[in-house]
Amino acid sequence: FLEDSPDYCRRNESLGAPGTLGRECRRGSGGADGAGADDSCERLCTACGLRVLERRVRVTSPCNCSFTWCCRVSCQQCASVHSKFRCGRPEAAGRAPGKKRLRARQQHQQQQQRGRNRKPNAASQAVANKTS
Repeated sequence: FLEDSPDYCRRNESLGAPGTLGRECRRGSGGADGAGADDSCERLCTACGLRVLERRVRVTSPCNCSFTWCCRVSCQQCASVHSKFRCGRPEAAGRAPGKKRLRARQQHQQQQQRGRNRKPNAASQAVANKTS
C-alpha cells in the first residue's frame, strides 16, 4: 500500500503492461448532451498525453438474408465504412502513416510515365542515331 502505482501509460514488459500507444479504443456517441458516452479513447489516450487517431475501414458483411424452405439461407454482401480509433503520438495526428512516402512514390511514377510518353525531338533523335 505504500508503493506508488506503476505508470500504465508506458510499456513495462517486466509488469506485462503494454502501454497505451497503438491501442485501439472506442469512441462513444452518447446522447444529445454527450452524457453517458462510453469514450474509452479519452480515458486511454488523452490521459496519457496521446492523441486519438481515426482510420476509416471498409467492411463487407452479409445482409438482406432470406430463408428458403428447407434449410437454406441466402444473403447479399453489403459494404459499409466504419471508423476505428487508436492512441497515437501527438505529432501523428491528422496524418496517416506512410502518406508522405506514398505521395512521393506516386509522383515518381508519374514522372516516369511522362518520360515514356514524351516523343523524342530532333536533337535527341540525332543523338540516338549516332550511338546506334
